[in-house]
Parts: sequence; C-alpha cells; structure tokens
Amino acid sequence: MRILLVLAALGVAMVLSGPTAAQAQAQAPASARCGVFFAHWNVPGAPVGTATVAGMGHELAAARDCIAKDKKATACEHYRRLSEGLKRGAPALAAETGNDIAALMKEAACD
Repeated sequence: MRILLVLAALGVAMVLSGPTAAQAQAQAPASARCGVFFAHWNVPGAPVGTATVAGMGHELAAARDCIAKDKKATACEHYRRLSEGLKRGAPALAAETGNDIAALMKEAACD
C-alpha cells in the first residue's frame, strides 16, 4: 500500500512539459474529483511512465473524494480505471500493487 501512496503523491506534484501539457494539466490530479476520470493515459510525446504516474495519482485522489462523499460505486470505477491504466502503462508496477488495489476495492465494497 505504501508504494501506491508514494507514487500517488508524485502524481499530484507532477508537471508535464511539452506541446501536450495543456491537455494533461486539464486532467491533473489537482482537479481530481469524484466522477472526473483521467483521460490522458496516452499523451503523445510524454513518456508512458509520466502519464501512468499522473493517472494513478488522479484516480486515487478521485476515488478518495468519492469515498468521502459516500459514492462507493464511482470510487470503484476510479479503482478499476487505475488498475487498467497500470496494467497498460506499467505492468510490473501493476503486478506489485495489484493486491493493494484489490484491498482498496474490497474496502469500498466493489463488485
């Protein structure tokens, strides 16, 4: 669980550079709210790892916001998207953090 929290913190502080920064900043973790899903898992010109960490931070923060608002079904969707994004962008990290994400999903009573 600790690795997820550390990487999420990195995602929150991350600033992307390059011609697509405006696109990525529109979905930056600072704007992560319940029901606002990260849409930039594949940003042209950005390293896959950069988009993956930004997406992870966004989806975790948004899921926490959903839990705080008692919107568990939407939190579960954020966790699903997090898991899928990690599998595509960072398979080794997905394998390492899979149990942590599963625990978060169980805690939120996801199906």
